[in-house]
Amino acid sequence: SFNTRTEVGDAISAAGFNVVLQSSNHTIDQGLDGLLHCVSYWEENHPDIMICGIRGEAEEDPEIQTMEIEGVTFAFLNYTYGPNLGSFPSQYEGYMDILCYYDENNRMLDFTRINPDVLEDIEEADKIADVVVVCPHWGTEYMTKQSSYQETFALQMTEAGADLIIGTHPHVVQPVTYVESENGNKSLCYYSLGNYVSTQKEIA
Repeated sequence: SFNTRTEVGDAISAAGFNVVLQSSNHTIDQGLDGLLHCVSYWEENHPDIMICGIRGEAEEDPEIQTMEIEGVTFAFLNYTYGPNLGSFPSQYEGYMDILCYYDENNRMLDFTRINPDVLEDIEEADKIADVVVVCPHWGTEYMTKQSSYQETFALQMTEAGADLIIGTHPHVVQPVTYVESENGNKSLCYYSLGNYVSTQKEIA
């Protein structure tokens, strides 16, 4: 159950980052209050930074976030496979973005199926942006090769309109490859970037 000081966010801003991903398996480690505090921290202290994957109000159909850089419009989407639970609690519905399918009745997650909302978001983003960047929090920790479901999801996201897929969570580097779908779409997929600064218990 993780948490961190807000000074880390200040350092991220000072280092020059302008997009921060917040949907991960640890997003609700501190409950809904922690999630809301996270959103308010960024909005109040670093409003120039784009926060992806969570929001301060529950939204059924959140607006696609975009950023224009030198005349090119980028859309950013961020999802996590789940919140370290076998289910997705209803009180977090609309506050965070989920990658995997879940049953709306019993809330149980199916880690082998993609959430159809993800594909709908990508299709919508493809209509309004020149480049669609999808950042899934997925995969198996410490595995240096992507799982079959990562490959399946990457193909589905590419077919929906993703141009760049940047994966996180395994803590180690996984392959980088181009993904081509039957409808002619193509994306560049980083299955896992590995860790930026943190160390882990294993070396791989």
